[in-house]
Order: sequence, then C-alpha cells, then structure tokens
Amino acid sequence: MASSSTTSTTAATKTENASTGVFTTLTRKLGVKGLEFVELYDIEPWAVDHLHPHGLIFCFLWRKDTHRPGTFDDPTAERVWFANQLSDDACASQAILNVLFNCPDVKIGDDMAYFKEETKDMSPVMRGLAISNSTIIREAHNSLASKKPAKKEEETEDEVYHFIGYVPAYGKVWELDGLKSGPLEVGEASTEWMNVVRPALRTKMRKYGHIQFSLLAIVDGAFETASDEWEYWKRERRVLERHLDPGWENSTEHIKRTHDYEPFFTEFITHLNNEGHLAQLLKK
Repeated sequence: MASSSTTSTTAATKTENASTGVFTTLTRKLGVKGLEFVELYDIEPWAVDHLHPHGLIFCFLWRKDTHRPGTFDDPTAERVWFANQLSDDACASQAILNVLFNCPDVKIGDDMAYFKEETKDMSPVMRGLAISNSTIIREAHNSLASKKPAKKEEETEDEVYHFIGYVPAYGKVWELDGLKSGPLEVGEASTEWMNVVRPALRTKMRKYGHIQFSLLAIVDGAFETASDEWEYWKRERRVLERHLDPGWENSTEHIKRTHDYEPFFTEFITHLNNEGHLAQLLKK
C-alpha cells in the first residue's frame, strides 16, 4: 500500500481507522441492509460461533515491506469476486466489497448488485479501478471521512491501515488481500468455516502482534435478528391458536375471574415477611 500526502488519502486513513459503527454506516450508505460489524476480542469458538459471521475483516497498521504480488493459478479462485487495491482512498470499502460480493445470502442492494454484475467479467485490476471511479462508493466513503485538513506525508505515513477479508465461498475459505494478485485459498470450507480460518488468523496475529490490529466480523444486524425472532414466535402463536378449541380466549378470562388466588398471595406475603422485606414495603 503506497502512502500519499493527498487529502483523499488522509481522509481514507482517518475513516478506516474507525469504530465498528462507522463500518456499519458505510455498508448502509452503499445500500447494504441488515448487517453490522462487531469487533472480536478472541477467535475461539465461544467468542465467535454464536455470531455466525458472513465474513471477517482483519485490520492492521501497515508497514512498508518488500512484498510483491505473486501469480495465483486456481480455477476455483476465478469464480470468487475479487478486486485489487489500487489506491488508499477506498481501502476499507474495497475489502468490504470483496467479502460481501461473495456472500450469496447477503442483500447487497440494487446499486451494489448492479455494480457487481457490471464488473463480473473484469480482471481484479479493472475491478479495483471501477471501485476507485465509482461515484456511489466514493461519496459513501468520503461522507464518513475526517474533516480535518491533511497532514504532511511524514506525519501520516506511519498511520496507514490495511484491510484483508476472509470469506467462505464455493466450498473453500478465502483470504482476500487487495495487494495480492488474486484470492488465496485458506482451506476447504466446512459447516463451521471459522475452524478453517483460525490457524490463518493466528499466523497473522503472530506476524503483526507487535503493532496495532483488530478483527471485525460481518454479522446479521441485531435489530433484524430480533425482528426475525419476533416474527417467528408470532407465527408459532398463530399455529398454537389454530390448535386450541374455539372460544379459548373467553375460557381463559373465565379462569382468571374464578381462580382462587388466596393461597398464592398468602405464600407470597409469608415469604416476604421471612426475608425481612414486608416491613419495608408496608412503610412505603
């Protein structure tokens, strides 16, 4: 990732070194609904599996190195939507799209669906160029950028972050690094694809453990998940009601009116008294 002293690069650096809320907002501005980002503080099953992540974004403080993109020759990789990172301006946006465009269960919205369709036959380099030139993606990204004026190159060079995506697709788990020439196979996907990606993540964490990094999971939004559960139980109630005898609601009201509640209240008050709470309640 080459550093730059331009205003757009500074904006990208400040935007992308941001909270999960900013990343969630970015995806929604791109038209992707029903998702949010959560930060992972551990990669063990107890911390991740209940989230059922669609993909991961590994973010770390980049340092200039001698890495050069290699040549990838994997027929399956050709089916993976992958774009190269050609500038710092939309580093996070590029990493997020690399992941989301390979998640068939995610509703990416009309704009991104059209963008994906228009770029499906392009090379990774041309897709990266398309991302850089997309007005929708650029406006979404810049709307979340810091409004502070650009600093000099020597002040920002050490504050550039790089983003790598991980996603299960086409029976395999892939590492999507925009600085490489293509998707890198991590392993064969299983029911719990996180079991496949954990060793690769541990390797990355050991490699970059001396510098700042974070791991973000792309998961279903909490509101959407709660709403789905609410709708599920509403349907279950309707099914149950259909199996009850007609007039069951009137029968329930009759039971409420005729039931003898005295034993319950007697036991409840006795318990309050034994616990020492009754006197305080009576004073009120």
